Amino acid sequence: MNRSLKKPAGAGTTTTPEPAPGQKILIIISTDRLSTGNDTLGRKLLVNFIGTLKEMGPELWGLVLVNAGVKLAVAGSEVLASLQELEKDRVMVLVCGMSQSPSAPGTEAGGRDHEHVGYRHSHAVCG
Repeated sequence: MNRSLKKPAGAGTTTTPEPAPGQKILIIISTDRLSTGNDTLGRKLLVNFIGTLKEMGPELWGLVLVNAGVKLAVAGSEVLASLQELEKDRVMVLVCGMSQSPSAPGTEAGGRDHEHVGYRHSHAVCG
């Protein structure tokens, strides 16, 4: 079954396929912003994206945060409440443990200064 999205007159219709029965969605986020160039805009885009994930419904079963994406799960993150709401809705949220290890490239102070709030850390997810 397809659902059609309404567009202004003359713009036609866009068809978004429904997932097949039993098909699930897993999202991997490897950054703390979307796009490049304007970091402020990129962060706002990602905040909005995460805020809309609940609209995916029960097909969304997992969210994996790796690399700079682990910053989204720290205390004070703009999206922390949204991540916690997803978990309440039975979405599995995994934070890559390697991204916070002392040898992880690109992490502040080896990632040791970040406290991830209430999420499972998984080295298996990141290699």
